[in-house]
Amino acid sequence: MRQTNYVLITTELGKEVYVRDEIGKIPNAKAHAAFGPYDVLVQIETDRLSEFGDILSGNVRKIKGVRGTLSSIIIRDEEGPIGFIRDDKGGFAYCHKSLE
Repeated sequence: MRQTNYVLITTELGKEVYVRDEIGKIPNAKAHAAFGPYDVLVQIETDRLSEFGDILSGNVRKIKGVRGTLSSIIIRDEEGPIGFIRDDKGGFAYCHKSLE
């Protein structure tokens, strides 16, 4: 089962479009530059959680201009979707019930 993962990225000033374009080169990743507290919004589809971790650590965080990331991994349980928010230091920022 494919899972959807989201990453909110802060960049160095003026690097939003560059970071977006570099993420667009990653298979199964869609990125959008944005205004607001986060500069780039990313959706990554993977088959395994470990694959997402590899992409995040091995690709996304190594892009020049990325300052920080906040990840949300969407999974399903018997009651429906749950979103887990993980910060770029490897800890959980918070968990919540998502709405569809």
